[in-house]
Amino acid sequence: MKKAITTIALLLVTLISFTASAQKTIFQPQFTATNAPKLTIEKIALSDTATQVFFKYVAPGSQWFRMSSKSYLTAGSATKLFATSISGLSFDKESYTINGQSLFSMSFPAINAKATSIDYYEGDCEDCFRVIDIALTTPKKSNLLPPDTYAAWFKTDGSKEWVLNITDRKLIYDNRAWDYKIANNTNGTYKISLKNGKALKYIYLKKTEDGLSIWEDKMPKQLLTNKPADQKFAIVNDQPFKAPLIKNDSTTLTGFINGYSPKLGFKTGMIYVDDIISSQQNSYAVYIAADGSFTVKFPMVYPEGCFLAIADSYQTIFLAPGKKTFVYIDFLKGEDKYLYMGDYATVNRELKETSPMIDFDYNRSTAKAVELGAMPYQNYIIDQQNKSLAKIKNYRAEHGMSLKGYQLVTNNIKYRAAVFLLEYNRFRQGAYAKASEGKNAKDIAEYKPVKLDDAYLSIFAGYPLNDELSALSANYDTFINRIKFIDEVRDHLDAKMIQYYADAFKAIPPVDEEEKQLLASFNAALTSGQGTLYGIYKNNTKAFNSMSEKRKAYFEANPPKQDNSRADAVKDLIKSDISFTRDIIEAQDRAGMINAELKPKNKNELAELKSKITNPRVYNALAHYNQSIANKIEANSKIKTGFVLNKMPKTTADSVFNAILTKYKGKAVYVDFWATWCAPCRAGIEEIAPLKEDMKNHKVAFVYITDPSSPEDTYKKMVPGIPGEHYKLNKDEWNYIAGKFSISSIPRYMLVDKNGMIVNDSYKGGSNETIKADLLKIAAD
Repeated sequence: MKKAITTIALLLVTLISFTASAQKTIFQPQFTATNAPKLTIEKIALSDTATQVFFKYVAPGSQWFRMSSKSYLTAGSATKLFATSISGLSFDKESYTINGQSLFSMSFPAINAKATSIDYYEGDCEDCFRVIDIALTTPKKSNLLPPDTYAAWFKTDGSKEWVLNITDRKLIYDNRAWDYKIANNTNGTYKISLKNGKALKYIYLKKTEDGLSIWEDKMPKQLLTNKPADQKFAIVNDQPFKAPLIKNDSTTLTGFINGYSPKLGFKTGMIYVDDIISSQQNSYAVYIAADGSFTVKFPMVYPEGCFLAIADSYQTIFLAPGKKTFVYIDFLKGEDKYLYMGDYATVNRELKETSPMIDFDYNRSTAKAVELGAMPYQNYIIDQQNKSLAKIKNYRAEHGMSLKGYQLVTNNIKYRAAVFLLEYNRFRQGAYAKASEGKNAKDIAEYKPVKLDDAYLSIFAGYPLNDELSALSANYDTFINRIKFIDEVRDHLDAKMIQYYADAFKAIPPVDEEEKQLLASFNAALTSGQGTLYGIYKNNTKAFNSMSEKRKAYFEANPPKQDNSRADAVKDLIKSDISFTRDIIEAQDRAGMINAELKPKNKNELAELKSKITNPRVYNALAHYNQSIANKIEANSKIKTGFVLNKMPKTTADSVFNAILTKYKGKAVYVDFWATWCAPCRAGIEEIAPLKEDMKNHKVAFVYITDPSSPEDTYKKMVPGIPGEHYKLNKDEWNYIAGKFSISSIPRYMLVDKNGMIVNDSYKGGSNETIKADLLKIAAD
């Protein structure tokens, strides 16, 4: 206690001494940008000896946060004024909010007396707090709008439709962020000129007793409110989504970030788009202008939720081919910071409002999977589904909901339940693995999955799997992924192939005891319904190879039946009309082969595909994807710069890696071990592409190394589209490097400094900003 009293006394003395020399205090200073909406500045005290910043961190309940001792201020120059002390909490240690907030202050050296603003940085790390352009003076403005007009404004008809947003920097209206100025003010009616690029227009605003009135010349007035009423609203001429949904088109997302500045440390974001045809997630860079505006146009196949990631701000936005959407993101607000205009603005709001009502919890479901048998678990999941559907139904009855929004949400719930039904064995296996951690292997019983029989799988016959509208569900693609990889699909395919090989023995009987044993294994598997083709092969490898060689002519004359695909296996197991879903699975598997091999289908092969896929739109989307791969190959073949296909220097095995690195002395080197068939490798290469362009004038080399497993034809088609230095090793060269650095999986990354020294032989990287900072550091050291 005495120590605590002494500490408090010293703190008071410090504060009194500071106050005595203070010359100026700014309360609630304004700032233009932040990446930390939970961190606010209560006041700033300036003196000729120090600068003290008083912070408030606001978060519900008791949440922890940490403030870095590397915090600093800048004031109109590159000079960093580092924090000298902190009061109210400790640097670099977890602190907790009390009753939702925490008050503390930091002291810094005195700033230039002529400074009109300062920037606060909690160090230089990527996720450090930053508050930019903190005003030390009251800015002079003329022709200001009334203070209470700086807000978001909505229609008063109960629709909650967002029409207008007024900020200090931009006016958001008619799907754009406009530069604006007040042309004149006549008795409280403001004529405002708007400019966005070449687009110009005027609007009129007038404060009313109930809100705000807005209009354009020769257009009716709209009465707006900044507090939309929570009331039931029926949309006029409301229509649900209707087939056809799938088409090859593009969408445009435009937006504005309030509270953005390039000083926040990033100039780009990413938007991630799932492609149900190729079963890939495509990513597109979002380039943010200095004023916080952005526009990105990208291809889409069907309406879906796309994941927008900008700094620490993440949001799923529902977009559709041929449609345009505007999103407003407010970095100055902690919660509820997204607003929408344009196509499907209402749908996006409804999806956000109803999201908490969808009640499927992984932990509870895992516990139930362990506790219950398959059918009781199924009943539990269906009960969770029905409870969520009931909540949405009640919400719709009380508040109203568009038919499209209701359709989307109910589809999401049903396919979310379907995914959880298919996760039964995975949940059980995960719980089993967790329970086995730390135990002696001898004490752990073998895990055995439960067979999902016809009674369990029959529930999917009640799903609209032949309905193109299923694609609207954010969980439908996940459902397809889960069902085509369940053990039962593999077993179904294995049974057909085992029967196929057993039939080969009927045509040409076994020639020795090993082949007789192999046939016995086939017959036992067919009789019991147990055993996998891989298991039989593993236990009878020699006989399996003998069978294949001695019956080669038979197999060529009698190929497996055409219906032996995962798509057909799923159809056989569900025992209902799932034509659309079967076509999607078939398209995904074919697209996967096209992408892995970079070998587009020719006309004859496309004709064969057309006979296998009954939905013309699915086929057209697959053919379009096939053409996009062909276009990519052609474009790559025309690239003359940006990549270097190196020949390996003649060298002994012990110096393979050193021989490669010698060429890049004086540069920082980012080494990527990859292969053409490795999807995560290729995703990582695409992710880092903007960084290579950003660093093209720095002393940095991007080196790509692959082994012989990358087919030569595919490799030569792919590398022209990957700027950097490329090496394709032979088996011995790869084995040396893989053994030296214990490379057992790819992708694998390394960092090498300008002196050729390996800084990190298992580099995890992260975001492009992190990688850039690390490369610049080792290039300078």
